[in-house]
Amino acid sequence: MDLWCALWFWPLDQANHLPTQEEWWFVLETLLLGSATLAESLPSADLFPETVPQSTLDFTPERDRYGQVDIDALVTALPTLNAASRVAQTQRFFHWELDFADRFKSRGGFDLVLGNPPWIKVEWNEQALLSDFDPRFAIRRLSAKETADQRDTLFSATPPARPEYLAECVSTEGLGAFLNALQNFPLLRGQQSNLYKCFLPVAWRAGFQVQALLHPEGIYDDPRAGELRAAVYPRLRAHYQFINEHGLFAEVHNLTTYSINIYGKTHSEPHFRTIANLFVPATVDACLTHPGGGPTPGIKRQEGGWNTDGHANRVVVVNRSLLETFARLYDAHGTPVEQARLPAVHSRELVAALKRLAKESNRLANRGGAYSTTVCFDETAAQRDGTIRRQTGFIKSPTDFIVSGPHLYVGNPLSKTPRRLCNSNKAYDVIDLEYIPDDFLPRSNYVPACDSQTFASRVPVVDWIIEGATKRSSFTSHYRLVFRKMLSQSGERTATPAIFPPQVVHIDGCFSVAFASQTTLIRFCAVSTSLLFDFYVKTTGKGNFRAELIDNFQFPFVGRCDAVECRVLALNCLTKTTPGCGMKAGEMNSGKTAGRVLTVDFPPTSLASSPRIGGGRTASEAILLDDKRC
Repeated sequence: MDLWCALWFWPLDQANHLPTQEEWWFVLETLLLGSATLAESLPSADLFPETVPQSTLDFTPERDRYGQVDIDALVTALPTLNAASRVAQTQRFFHWELDFADRFKSRGGFDLVLGNPPWIKVEWNEQALLSDFDPRFAIRRLSAKETADQRDTLFSATPPARPEYLAECVSTEGLGAFLNALQNFPLLRGQQSNLYKCFLPVAWRAGFQVQALLHPEGIYDDPRAGELRAAVYPRLRAHYQFINEHGLFAEVHNLTTYSINIYGKTHSEPHFRTIANLFVPATVDACLTHPGGGPTPGIKRQEGGWNTDGHANRVVVVNRSLLETFARLYDAHGTPVEQARLPAVHSRELVAALKRLAKESNRLANRGGAYSTTVCFDETAAQRDGTIRRQTGFIKSPTDFIVSGPHLYVGNPLSKTPRRLCNSNKAYDVIDLEYIPDDFLPRSNYVPACDSQTFASRVPVVDWIIEGATKRSSFTSHYRLVFRKMLSQSGERTATPAIFPPQVVHIDGCFSVAFASQTTLIRFCAVSTSLLFDFYVKTTGKGNFRAELIDNFQFPFVGRCDAVECRVLALNCLTKTTPGCGMKAGEMNSGKTAGRVLTVDFPPTSLASSPRIGGGRTASEAILLDDKRC
């Protein structure tokens, strides 16, 4: 078993001893049977000969005084086993069935398995490794490209760094390949490697009664984890989801969600209880022992602070029927019930709301209208290939504006601006919309690092072709609905949509949607700004905004509603030029955009009474709407 595992971590300098399939069987036979014959194929000019002449090597290893194969002597004699033995000593492979053979033989495993498996994504961290030899790699927070540029300089100045670098690379890449191999972990096929996921099938195999594990929520909302969920639900007895706002894990972000999961023997049908939005373990006991009656406590207290009170209504029992509801709401059409994603339902009262929402069949993905989604620029990759560079400062033109997540909020594309020294997502100042000029542009943390033509060529394109065009246009040719990618499940609002104009791009701290119809854009902005959409996003329990949230949401708009559309535009149009979705007055009747001009007369008590609404517009303002595809 060590030999099998070692194949994934084979040293680069021992590549010539990596066994062929024939050599692999030869070594196994020698180990298990005590003798083996190795057939070696001779070179041939004919790639498909009827017969292949072979030379054979008979090998009989030494045996110890008990008649067993002398493994130590065999390791010394066979280079393949010698290399595998050294890899096993380094990687410290552990085989439950061998180390606890007596327990597995007598009882089939352990009565109780408890664990907090490591929440570690298996990924290459070059900076952390190189900083062991030169701390400046970590202190200066070099970009990926800057790190790569200085790597060879470090290798030249510090000779021991190169072999350790290669050894660590083999270990990391080998572990990733081992965990992603279908023959090792078939239930994890297609998912991102994370060590806690690998512990699930191991714990189920090692324990035959009860297994209780504390791990992140990824298995319940990953669209590619359907097969794993199908194995989880029949075993799951209880699921208690926590948000780390009380800092139970000091080294973990306060918005991180995780759960206590209790598994048992496989049942024919799923049936388990779940409690969501917990902050301290005592709330679990309070919910399970609560007699019922009285109002169900919310996530926060009226006077402020996180609510840790328990209530019987917080305990939601999940069975096959409820999983069917979840599958209709959160998964693609045709998803098996056993693979449905598990949302974070705060109380039993909300189950009725979800069932009502699931009866609708007007998903945006089913409407037939053209729309495309993108994360635009990957923050790391775009710096590495010279598309953008980190440089915090005020921008002079919208074409230089690269949006980050904190820039926007609900219906507000100008919510915050980075501070001069911006080193975290909290180093932003709130923008006072009553005092900014009509041509205001905020600071940006990034600027283009290449010429405008190259920069434009690297912007993603939409999925449709505009009438009269010969190729697909870029996202920056369209108004877009932009969301923060990071979702605050315990925040006042979770979904944070705002409309951004053409020219503006963003990093992957945001997620944007472009629509072929501006009317659909405005209407979907109205829907996604609503509490209904925010409730839907909260129940998913997701930490990141992805396209599936757009695709699967029920889109209730079936007709025109001028009042709603005008309210959306009034909230998002904050300047007379970009950013914000306002257009210059002269552009409205210039014929550049086919549509109708709608005169909006806000009543005195409406938003128009604010000293600053729509970039200083008057109460009666011409707002352009594209009505061509209504």
